[in-house]
Amino acid sequence: MYTLFALTAPRDRTEAADVRLRQEMEWLKQLVAALAAISPLFRPLGLISQDTQSWINAKIAEFEAEDDGIPQPFIEEFDRLSANDRVRILDNPRAFTDLTLDTIRKMRAEGYDGNRIAATTGGPGIVGSLTRIDYDDPHERGVLSIEMPMRDKADIWFSDPRIMRAIFEAVLAHAPDPLWACAYPTMYVGMQKSLFRNRRNFGWMGYTNESLTDPGPLLAISPFGNGTLMQLKSSMMTLHKTDVEKCNEAEAYLCDKGVLPLGSGLIPITART
Repeated sequence: MYTLFALTAPRDRTEAADVRLRQEMEWLKQLVAALAAISPLFRPLGLISQDTQSWINAKIAEFEAEDDGIPQPFIEEFDRLSANDRVRILDNPRAFTDLTLDTIRKMRAEGYDGNRIAATTGGPGIVGSLTRIDYDDPHERGVLSIEMPMRDKADIWFSDPRIMRAIFEAVLAHAPDPLWACAYPTMYVGMQKSLFRNRRNFGWMGYTNESLTDPGPLLAISPFGNGTLMQLKSSMMTLHKTDVEKCNEAEAYLCDKGVLPLGSGLIPITART
């Protein structure tokens, strides 16, 4: 699985949660449409309908109470419903927004201090997702995380650098004031392979809103908008030792240049006291 992670500039947030959500949905709808044009695997991004999700949650709770595990027929039924009984962002953005707002209100009642928008592709294969967090704190950067959906483990359709660059350009064109973005094997972070614990990681490709003129250990850099697109190597980065070492070298270089961000604004959003 591959992740594209982005940070957006802090914004002074004085509007109500529902107003902010609808503002966010305007650019998110356009982003999802752009992603779906790159790969139709993004098109199902959405939520399971509320009634279906409640039924699934109740069934899971029953099986957990019996401590016998979930029978295979029910797993297959969950997968079928997840694929078919969905409220998609592109097909019904208003219903998706209403479902999301209901979730946000519940989270805020439990002490969360931001709006969290989450959607999955559902269905068979390796499920993709999109998560956006818009914090209340006017000094906190926003977060966008995209997990690349795949039909199966061998369906690495985004291994073409031109496709990954197209995804980057879609994110940078639609996200509000992007500061940083990078695409990397998800387990590069999950297995703590990155060089720093208090800073963001790099990966196969990245973007900084700073201007870089020297590529250092990077394969290539190019101006993009107000910043710079960066590429580690010609082929997709993996978790092989040589790729990890090369990425660590790039992280050291970017930190030395002062463009590798500190690691606040982490997903998942957590309650703050």
